[in-house]
Amino acid sequence: MYKVCITDHEHDYSQIEGKILVKENAVVIGAHCRTEEEVIDFASRADGIMVAYAPITQKVMNSLKHCKGIVNYGVGYDNIDVTAATQKGILVTYVPDYCIEEVATHTIALILCCARRIVQYHRLLKQHKWGSMIAGEINRIDKKRLGLLGFGKIGRKVAGMAKGLGLTLVAYDPYVSAETMEKFNVQSVDLKTLFSESDYISIHIPLTDKTKHFVNDQEIGMMKKNAFLINTARGGIINQKALIHALLEKRVAGAALDTFEIEPPENQEPLLEMENVVLTPHAAWYSEEANKDLRSKAAEEMARILRGEIPRYLINKDVLHLRQR
Repeated sequence: MYKVCITDHEHDYSQIEGKILVKENAVVIGAHCRTEEEVIDFASRADGIMVAYAPITQKVMNSLKHCKGIVNYGVGYDNIDVTAATQKGILVTYVPDYCIEEVATHTIALILCCARRIVQYHRLLKQHKWGSMIAGEINRIDKKRLGLLGFGKIGRKVAGMAKGLGLTLVAYDPYVSAETMEKFNVQSVDLKTLFSESDYISIHIPLTDKTKHFVNDQEIGMMKKNAFLINTARGGIINQKALIHALLEKRVAGAALDTFEIEPPENQEPLLEMENVVLTPHAAWYSEEANKDLRSKAAEEMARILRGEIPRYLINKDVLHLRQR
């Protein structure tokens, strides 16, 4: 039988993954790995690995005896050393299309929380404070500018939802044409324009070596003092220290973050104590429907790998050429 290891599960994997993979003569086992060493101890003899957040590094790759493929639960795969996997002939795949509506909805919810000071009102009312102006100045959202950093599937869904709020939409994405953006009533702009003229900036790009700290001191320094930064992508895209300094110095109005550079945030994380920040625990992806989609699609990708097929969402296509040699 094949052995499939789920390195960091949060569910009863027998109900979905197990039922799909048993048809491929595979047994599924799970653990709660957080470190390289834990992954190596648990999965070094696996035929397939399914992973959410655990580090699948070069050291982990080197320990794998006969792994055929790695499936990442989710859209981002920055926790996997894809180059090392390719060198080992291991297929790497992911699930890029399972939570588009959820992340877009969460993004809009965070924008509205910033615009209407919902969290501040809630906190103050819990302290028995009352009054429509106690949370600070609030302005209409109509005609305000939403800048989308990245215009893939989620960015486009956000654009469609935001249009109904009366927001003016602009986007920066060097991989998407201005003509494509126009079909969504979105204006293509350069990076400087996006950051310097938007009232809300929402991040929708993947975390890669090129995009780590893409939003740094320079970009944050361009923002208007009354602008908000929203991130439902990956925490590492923002230089968190630079954002914290800007928030403390009131160089930007606030931020709404679903992801962080270190997850979960450390106890002394300054963002946890800031009044002008809305935080959620990497939950933008979640709904019961999205969770079922994610797990079944991930298991189906692993099933394809075990059958010797090319997975639908193969990341490291170069591995196919290496296998043919």
